[in-house]
Amino acid sequence: MLNRKRLVTLHLGAHKTATTYIQSQLELNVNSLQRQVSYIPLKVMREKITEYVSNEIKFTSQKNKISQFVNSYSLKENLVISDENLLGVSKLLKNGQLYSDVFQRCKRIKSLFCANTQFKVVFSYRDYSKFITSMYIEYLRHNDYCKFDCFSKNINYELLNWKYVHNELSRAFGSENVVMYNFDKFDERGFISEILGCEIDFKFYSLTSSGVRRSTPSRGMIDLLDLAYEEFGGGFTKKLFSFIERNEVGNNSKCNLAYSEKLTIRYAKDIEELLGNLDD
Repeated sequence: MLNRKRLVTLHLGAHKTATTYIQSQLELNVNSLQRQVSYIPLKVMREKITEYVSNEIKFTSQKNKISQFVNSYSLKENLVISDENLLGVSKLLKNGQLYSDVFQRCKRIKSLFCANTQFKVVFSYRDYSKFITSMYIEYLRHNDYCKFDCFSKNINYELLNWKYVHNELSRAFGSENVVMYNFDKFDERGFISEILGCEIDFKFYSLTSSGVRRSTPSRGMIDLLDLAYEEFGGGFTKKLFSFIERNEVGNNSKCNLAYSEKLTIRYAKDIEELLGNLDD
């Protein structure tokens, strides 16, 4: 176990809120960071820690090994961890819920550190409709093509709830240690400062050639893909989708596939209640 008092900052998502972009920037600034902050690169996180946090049995069997690794890897008093998969991949396609076992995963993460460790959790939320749209596009990148209607038919929209995620994070770490960030107001420099918690000579790099995607597709692009699917099938449509992404075709206007007015209204209500709780 880690036996010295320290601050551990956990950037836990949500998915599709520029997490890959933030992680890439942190890794590109590793030389500047290491003077004041320890940062575990995402690839190392996924191999050494995240894989085990998702499974109670695997975690229990490897807990001491994981804790020793974190202790040997992080030498500074401030440790930054950024991996949205620590909370699990969204269960939208399985049970309609964003994240189903937040508290248990957080308990496992906390158990890697000594009792007097101070935690700070940073979590970004975004409009449910925009989140579902981005999750759909991410699904297309890694799976056979399907229409949005097919993707969304099993989603229980009533279970999309950022308040639940906040409450579970607060239950694990204390509400005073949880920072909820509105992704619609995303400011890269301000967000990095929130994660690092100190002044560092941080440089932002262009990631155009790195494969990091930040654009949102247009509704016209999705309609075109649906038409191609009906006429030519999934194989051709998947190739067309990949071509469009590589060449950034049709990404100038925003797309809101989850167009339910009811969903938009509920998001506004949820966030109003969430922010009201944070102010109390």
